[in-house]
Amino acid sequence: MGVVSGIFDASWWSWLTSGTYDHHSTPFSIVLLGAIYGLFKALRVDITKKETNNFNNMPLSDLSKPWQERLSAIITLPSKKDGKKFQNEVVLKSF
Repeated sequence: MGVVSGIFDASWWSWLTSGTYDHHSTPFSIVLLGAIYGLFKALRVDITKKETNNFNNMPLSDLSKPWQERLSAIITLPSKKDGKKFQNEVVLKSF
């Protein structure tokens, strides 16, 4: 019999009210169960948020490209020539 099924067993309530439990650990156990419940509830909300916002931040022009092009743009490093061009056109102008 597992811990979770033991906690929610019908005999648990009679054991709790009979006075044979440790008065110091039971309130702490109830607080921990509440914290675990809150954690799982918050994780469920986070998963829902992540699923709904999955494509909202991506520009529409990027969505029209095939996945191969988007993947290539993520993993491809620029050449030295492209780096120098960026430095000359963007970085130096910002100073």
